Amino acid sequence: MKLSTNEVTLIGFVGGDAQAKETKNHNKYAVVSLATTESWKDKNGDWQKRSTWHRLVGWQAVGESMIRNLSKGAFIQVRGSIRNYEVPAKDGNGTRTLTEIVVTGFAKLDRARRGEAVPETEGAAA
Repeated sequence: MKLSTNEVTLIGFVGGDAQAKETKNHNKYAVVSLATTESWKDKNGDWQKRSTWHRLVGWQAVGESMIRNLSKGAFIQVRGSIRNYEVPAKDGNGTRTLTEIVVTGFAKLDRARRGEAVPETEGAAA
């Protein structure tokens, strides 16, 4: 039995086309943003909404599949792990922490059918 785990599942809308990237060591990966939204009624009975943006990163075959299949507006379910790392601050003073989801798999969903997986998920990595 695992005593701890780092797993996340998100369902949301892709914010832009997946972008192909490459490290200095020529390792290929893909980056795309995902918006998740939560809504609730406030104490006055009015609907409130809050969106959160997530940076998704896919390596190797998963990244290639993201580039082929993820475009702006796609409704997806993504699985992966959360990773934090430090980068230099834009103003040059200190560092800032970035958070990203390292994608292990994703599936396009059918919004009209309330999130059911689309049958032809060619390349939607498991």
